[in-house]
Amino acid sequence: DFFADNLLPLVGQTVTFSDQSSNNPTSWAWSFSPSTVTFTGGTTSASKNPIVQFGAPGNYSVQLIATNTAGSDTKIKTDYIEVLPLEFYLDLKVMLEGSFNGTWMSTDLAGLTDFPLSQPYTVSPWNYPGTENVAGIPVDVVDWVLVELRDATSAATATAATRISRHAAFLLSDGSVVGLDGISNLQFTYSISQQLFVVIWHRNHLGVLSANPLTKISNIYSYDFAAGAGQAYGNDAQNLL
Repeated sequence: DFFADNLLPLVGQTVTFSDQSSNNPTSWAWSFSPSTVTFTGGTTSASKNPIVQFGAPGNYSVQLIATNTAGSDTKIKTDYIEVLPLEFYLDLKVMLEGSFNGTWMSTDLAGLTDFPLSQPYTVSPWNYPGTENVAGIPVDVVDWVLVELRDATSAATATAATRISRHAAFLLSDGSVVGLDGISNLQFTYSISQQLFVVIWHRNHLGVLSANPLTKISNIYSYDFAAGAGQAYGNDAQNLL
């Protein structure tokens, strides 16, 4: 038999496996399915107690073959380890030309009596099924935006086919994109395999795709579309304000 010291690791975390075989085995052969693992700490698949790093989320089955002079015995634990994707946050900034007054964006729209309390992107062309809604609009909100994440090697390849997640959010007058509390950064739980790009959709403006991958510090990805010309991919969706 064997056991692991963590059955629910995050992607990139290490797990120590400990052999509990009886009859004094002299060699060990560990294998994992899927095989997206790396042996660390100087251990290998032939170590008695390997230290294993998991490279992708999902369920992993583990097999140990323990051998002594009398023969071999195999132990398989199906879906023994569940690797969880990493949580991360977005720190985004974008300005809408229609609302910009030279210094910040107007919040007049959010003050209208018919301003929606539920995200308004359920219709074409967005067809977003999210259920984000609030009882009241937070202070300093300009409008709802739809944030779309794409996992790709470059902006040119960050097509709709590379989309990994979407989330409705609020845009504040200073350009900050925040959660429904009007303060917090948006939170996502996904594993990024290449580089992270973001699209900001607004119901009265063209969608804008980041020209560069988001910058990651710790578990926060950042991007500022307002930092200067060239922050948006292509020529049609960005004006210098």
